[in-house]
Amino acid sequence: MPAAAGDLVLLLLREVHPLQGGRVVWILGHSTVVQLVDRAQEQRYRFELDPAELRGLNRVVSEHDFLHLTIVGDMGKPDEVRPEIFVRLGSGQERSVAKKQSEYCPGFDLLRDRLVQIAERAVKFEREFAGPYDFTWVPPDWK
Repeated sequence: MPAAAGDLVLLLLREVHPLQGGRVVWILGHSTVVQLVDRAQEQRYRFELDPAELRGLNRVVSEHDFLHLTIVGDMGKPDEVRPEIFVRLGSGQERSVAKKQSEYCPGFDLLRDRLVQIAERAVKFEREFAGPYDFTWVPPDWK
């Protein structure tokens, strides 16, 4: 069944600092891939997202009008991590938003926090890859 116009089709959090590492969270429907990065090494996990959790993510995107978020902030710190979230809805509308920690945007922060919680749970699942971090890697079903 195709996604409704306002429902999430694709969701991506990319939050990796070259020296400190971080995470990349890919969500396509219920399929989730998480890359946990520590310096130049990554561990990759694939699992199914709970339907209630996906509905919660949809609600955050909708209630905070992610497609029209406004970021308010300053210059930030030179080496500050700059998380980026990409959203594509069933209507085909999409938006990529990046912000520094020092910038203010409650809708972005709430969605990022939910995605970080998903990433932190990934280690409970079987690891499908461990090795050098490939920043160009994309899950095969995303191509």
